[in-house]
Amino acid sequence: MSVSALHLFPGQVLPPLSGRPFKAVLVASNSVPGEWRDLVAEWLIESRCLYFVATGVECETWHDCLDRANLKAFEFREIPTESFVITTWHADETLEEVLSFAYAAAEHPAVSLEETLLISVGGQPPSLDLLALYHSVAEEAN
Repeated sequence: MSVSALHLFPGQVLPPLSGRPFKAVLVASNSVPGEWRDLVAEWLIESRCLYFVATGVECETWHDCLDRANLKAFEFREIPTESFVITTWHADETLEEVLSFAYAAAEHPAVSLEETLLISVGGQPPSLDLLALYHSVAEEAN
């Protein structure tokens, strides 16, 4: 299982991703412009994010944006199971709890997700190393 981390600043050009199905954990440190959030949601859907976990500032809004982008990608028609993006938001949980959920419980019903992308958004890059924390949580789970 592959895990990587990325910090995004509002307005920045979004990098290309592998194109393989993955789960994403987004940690938002502050509010971002809605147009840019929509752009990020569409980028994640186009990049084959199939499980999206949001926490932090406006995490429910992030969740809703991914749902909308997934519907938009299929012209608001029925989404095939293998393309359906599962989204969750975790407003009242610690970062450790969110990462533990992502590691142990975030599974897609039709597609094996061998990659996890940890995304911090807004503000300064987190002082807490998301990648190290994720590995620590995974180690505890095993």
